[in-house]
Amino acid sequence: MDQGNLLDYLRKYVANSKLLTLDQLSDADKNNLPENWLDILSVDRDKRLTTVLSHWSNFKDEFEQVVEYIEANLVSVDLIHHGWYYLASGSMGLSPVEDFFSWTKKAGEFLMSSKSLRLI
Repeated sequence: MDQGNLLDYLRKYVANSKLLTLDQLSDADKNNLPENWLDILSVDRDKRLTTVLSHWSNFKDEFEQVVEYIEANLVSVDLIHHGWYYLASGSMGLSPVEDFFSWTKKAGEFLMSSKSLRLI
């Protein structure tokens, strides 16, 4: 997917989406990214595929079929650091987690309270 199509796709879910290069990120933003993402983003787009496959090769013994699938089917790499993942259901989405949960600190603990999710 080229960058124009990717941006159009992302704007279906997050209106103010934009694509940034690693150089455009602040040091604080870079500190929030996983180390392997920084490795991937630090190389040219045409070398990202090789870098991703190199990272996944470390897990070939545990996830042989996953790695083989990635090797056979991955055609480009774009990393999105904007969204949420709900461990209990395995659900994920592109909306910022702040749209669903608020975090408050009380007596030295962080508490999570649901804002717009309905649990049934």
